[in-house]
Amino acid sequence: MKVLWFSNCVLSNDSMKETGTWLETMSRILVERGVELYNIAQKRDVVNVEKSNCNSITQWVVPSFKLHNGVPCSEDIKSLTSIVNEVDPDIIHIWGMESYWGLLFSRGYLKKKTLLEIQGYLYFYSDVFYGGLNTIEKIKCIGLKEFLKPTSSIFIEKRNFKKWGNYENEMLKTFSYISTQSDWVRSHISLFANSEAKIYNTDINLRPQFLQSKPWEYKGTNKVELLMVSSGSVPYKGLHIVIKALSVLIKSFPDITLKVVGNFEQHLPNFRKTGYTKFVEKLISKLNLDRNVVFLGRMDSSEIVNQMLCSDVMIVPSFVETYCLTLAEAQAVGVPCVVSYAGSLPEIATDKKSALFYSPEDFITCADCVSKLIKSKDLALSLSEYGRQNVSVRNSPQRIGDIQMSIYHDIINDSSTII
Repeated sequence: MKVLWFSNCVLSNDSMKETGTWLETMSRILVERGVELYNIAQKRDVVNVEKSNCNSITQWVVPSFKLHNGVPCSEDIKSLTSIVNEVDPDIIHIWGMESYWGLLFSRGYLKKKTLLEIQGYLYFYSDVFYGGLNTIEKIKCIGLKEFLKPTSSIFIEKRNFKKWGNYENEMLKTFSYISTQSDWVRSHISLFANSEAKIYNTDINLRPQFLQSKPWEYKGTNKVELLMVSSGSVPYKGLHIVIKALSVLIKSFPDITLKVVGNFEQHLPNFRKTGYTKFVEKLISKLNLDRNVVFLGRMDSSEIVNQMLCSDVMIVPSFVETYCLTLAEAQAVGVPCVVSYAGSLPEIATDKKSALFYSPEDFITCADCVSKLIKSKDLALSLSEYGRQNVSVRNSPQRIGDIQMSIYHDIINDSSTII
């Protein structure tokens, strides 16, 4: 079986710190099952198309082409379709709608049977983009960078999410095969998806470092450590909610630290940081939490596992998630989690069994949930054990590999769709 991926993950033999790294694990599972796998990915600092091999996978890394009406120019599209013709795959698998890959199929440039995997859904992300920020807080997210470059403001970012969302809906209307990981996604895409499309239920394969981690242990010390892992500095990821919760927790736990993993622009000079990042920094100072918040930057999977193992509680404060890999991986390690009740998150964990939930804007209840886990060893260990058991079944590599292979075979053997 020949499978060609269009993804946003450049596969590598090295330890990766970028988003989408779980695709590397999926690729190895498929190769072990005899799939002849190819990957096309894009990268900003690439000038020309680069072809290479990674773990027996042939890969093309293409530049981030300038887009016109959602897609590259005709010459750039020709360079992509020539790769497709060279591979001549049995099936194309497009990972996510955040890029223009899906539009290549929707507009007739890809002629093979093609599976669209739903990862994010910016159209509905835009509804909660501000993450509960009030009007004054939104204004505080405007700084020098936003005056010099208005397109960097949260207001334009939200508008761009909605604009790209229209392209996402264009994709959904044309695909005959769609994969999703949650009921939340399935209910939302039903508004725009092709009514004749086959919708497959899948799951996410976790990276082996998390599945093979030693179990988290309850420390019970006065030095409390909280952890948040996020893909970036955007309001809907909810860092400001955690900061406010921390201001409540410090009254009961003076020696408390919040560790933040992800690209929160700490390496950039102040004038290059986004307004939201600077808003968070000012909020930290205003609440006298400068000594209690540590930004750790991007980390690879092994480094994140270590941070989880030495933390007391993991907080997942997102206002929307189509599927939260961070939460699933935290459950695999066993660190107790406090989670916002939003998007697909209630499908990944169960309240009072494998996590404690709170309403996304309710930082006081968020703080209370954290406090309960710090004070109760029995509760913390109970959530930890249940979460690990749940993940061992739901996210087992064998199960997910079986599901993915079954989907590929079903599409290849489906005679109802004419390309």
